[in-house]
Amino acid sequence: PVLPIFAPIDNSKQLIENLLHHHQPTMAGIQAYLQSFCQQLHISNAQLAADPQRSADQVVQRFYQLAAQHLAPLEDAYRNGPIFPLRQDGSIFLSLAAFREHLLADTLAYAFSHAKHPDQLFVGAVVQNCFGAVSDDGLTINATGLPCHTGAQVVGKNAQGHDMTKVSEAPPDVNGIADFCTQAIFQKYCERGQVRVLYVHETESLGPAMARYFASKLWGGE
Repeated sequence: PVLPIFAPIDNSKQLIENLLHHHQPTMAGIQAYLQSFCQQLHISNAQLAADPQRSADQVVQRFYQLAAQHLAPLEDAYRNGPIFPLRQDGSIFLSLAAFREHLLADTLAYAFSHAKHPDQLFVGAVVQNCFGAVSDDGLTINATGLPCHTGAQVVGKNAQGHDMTKVSEAPPDVNGIADFCTQAIFQKYCERGQVRVLYVHETESLGPAMARYFASKLWGGE
């Protein structure tokens, strides 16, 4: 499901087992697998943040360990070919990596509105947002109040003429997936599975290359 954010996936353990060990991939299984990695990354980062003696090398090494444990098995399982067979129906896959992007819904609306055959357009979106205050498990969100922060905003000039910046408390970021999928004209595309989503906490975003890697796993042979 594309909504709500971090929605539990039914039978996720069996779907992951089928994905890795029986060559029976499903998009739900892939999303469950990637979601599991992101959850373990959150837990690992919380542990590192609580250690005052942590070093940059430890942070990098911990990521490599997580990738080897939670991402490499998928690469090994499908190293000799694509996860899904190539489709021959003229379908198109659109990869989207969005970081706190307030125009995501507009981008999706533009894509489907201008597609010659919108029923053949499939989107893999990696949405890296501040969704609210995050619990220890990485999945439970409290979106009340002002749990997020802005980026550095220019608020004036100092005596030397240099920019003065400020980081302010802010509400959760707009979820462009929700805005798009709740519009009556576009809702059917989300219900048909043409919009596939992985949600990532913005504090755990690992840059555009990693986001594109995640998005590439949401490709279904189009």
